[in-house]
Amino acid sequence: MSTVFKKVAVVALAFGMLATSVSAQTTADLQAQIAALLAQINALQSQLSGQAGGSSSYSFTQDLTLGSKGADVTALQQFLVSKGVLTMPAGVSYGYFGALTKSALAAWQASVGITPAAGYFGPKTRAYVATVVTPTTTVSPTTTVSPTVTGTAEGTITVEAAPAPGDNPTVYAGDVDSAIFGIRIKAKESDVVVQRVKLDLGTNNAIYTKVIDKLSLWDGSTKLGEIDLSPTTVTKDSLNYYVTFSGFSVVAPKDGNKDLTVKATMMPVIDSAYVQGGTSAAVNANFLKIAASGVRAKGGSNIDLYAPTAAVPTAGRSIVAKGNLADQAKLIVSKSTASPKSAAIVSDDDGNVNDPYPTVMVVDFKAEKDVVKVTDLVVTATQFNAVESAVYLYDGSTLIGSGSFATTGANVEATISNSSGLFTIPKDTTKQMTFKVAYTGAATSATSSIINLTNAHITAEASDGTGITGARLTGSALSDTMYVALQSPVLAFVSASNSYSAPSFTGDSGTLSGSMNFTVTASGDDIYIATTTATPFTVRVVASDGAPAATSTGVSVSFAQPSNVTTATIGGATYYKIAEGQSATFNLSISISSADMIATGYYYFDVSNIAWRFGADGTAGTAVNYLDTTVWRTPDANVTKL
Repeated sequence: MSTVFKKVAVVALAFGMLATSVSAQTTADLQAQIAALLAQINALQSQLSGQAGGSSSYSFTQDLTLGSKGADVTALQQFLVSKGVLTMPAGVSYGYFGALTKSALAAWQASVGITPAAGYFGPKTRAYVATVVTPTTTVSPTTTVSPTVTGTAEGTITVEAAPAPGDNPTVYAGDVDSAIFGIRIKAKESDVVVQRVKLDLGTNNAIYTKVIDKLSLWDGSTKLGEIDLSPTTVTKDSLNYYVTFSGFSVVAPKDGNKDLTVKATMMPVIDSAYVQGGTSAAVNANFLKIAASGVRAKGGSNIDLYAPTAAVPTAGRSIVAKGNLADQAKLIVSKSTASPKSAAIVSDDDGNVNDPYPTVMVVDFKAEKDVVKVTDLVVTATQFNAVESAVYLYDGSTLIGSGSFATTGANVEATISNSSGLFTIPKDTTKQMTFKVAYTGAATSATSSIINLTNAHITAEASDGTGITGARLTGSALSDTMYVALQSPVLAFVSASNSYSAPSFTGDSGTLSGSMNFTVTASGDDIYIATTTATPFTVRVVASDGAPAATSTGVSVSFAQPSNVTTATIGGATYYKIAEGQSATFNLSISISSADMIATGYYYFDVSNIAWRFGADGTAGTAVNYLDTTVWRTPDANVTKL
């Protein structure tokens, strides 16, 4: 006797022992034992299948190639998955023969010596598969061992639509086990064992010939049964079509509810006439009900109980059917909040900015409805400056691709492409990509640089390889202005504070007092910052609500000589010199009298401009007027007057 046969015999004996002791067990105990025994049987069955060398019971009847759809494709994909050569991406439905399936098939053909290993499923491959496929038999729960119930009363049941899932759930072509309907069974006077559910599918057979491929019945995460919808499994009585689930046993507790869920596996492809907005979409409306007397159960006295007395819900339940998820795929592009603000970019002495390249823009790519692959990006240098030489695309710290800028018509563009795909965005997620730029030809005067990415310059495709275009590819990203030069102060905000000292009597003035601390690093050359006598910093007082307008009138600014600097005289004025490569911290003391302010309210100070010079002769540098005033500002303070 083989080991597997012995194991099957033991399991059979266990079922026999369970049947003789059923009255001594609780419902929960028996259900747990049944589940465990069925799991053992299915495991032993898998062993037997493995000994026979089989992996599938499917009989292929047609050749398959790129673009093929349907049950044969699904079976082939499952076969390739079982052989370890195919992994279906998350969110991608079975049933469409795309590039991924072709590649996996070619790999398997090569592994077993089928030539040519071209990824075409023709007569030669079908014949080979038939020799390694052995039919299997699925073990399903039966009512041979029935759960016990508490109480000996006959019991009663009522049946209604469960609140979840709600009406009109959206389902897509190729969806597998999407919940579309809930059944609630209420038991009174006794526990009841539910053993049958009959569904009314309405009067139009298109619901199962054009839209829904399979229906399954679930108790939580346990599948009680599944029906392949066809003329042999769907019955017609008078005008209506019906399917019946049986061969299971679940308990609805006394004075409690048992909710079961109907799930649908949709056709791999749904004709446009039957999807939302199609000419025949009405087939999906109000078609699904629990048939009259469609639920059968047994109470404590082992008498059959039936409900409902009439089909429910009266109006029926609907679904919203849509095409394949790939047909719905969207890509939305936007500049990320992590994208850098305007800043100075300092080149080397030759005017070049090379590796490590500065980050100029961070872009969010959001995929909706399906997995999206991006294959090509065209980045435009919108300022048409010759300083941009190349752009580099990073996924985190990993370089994905790059392109060199060149004049294309009226634009300066760089193309980043990869026929196999630059990057993939999982369904309903956002991927953040970083754009870095190399520069050349930087000069003494700062040159502004902006890069731009629009939806018209993005090539993307859905999971089935079809392109995403038009209204399904939207958005754009425009970088902040970067200022590229041979030398510049590099600024870093540190901290700020703000407070108001109110007047002590009517007619007196209060004082709004703030402070701001930041560092200045000399990059590319020595940098000179004027002392307070030359007012190098433009500081404004700003009303939080925008009125009155921001102004520097009446604002007093003072600061002490920072450490790590020396003084120098340029054109008769005194400056603080920051040696190249060195940093200095400036601590500004800022104030304004309430007498110089038009109205009461909340105010803050910001720094909008910094003047500086560079080099031995103190040449005036390009003013730093690009500071982000949402950062370079103090907190608000409430100004009052008496």
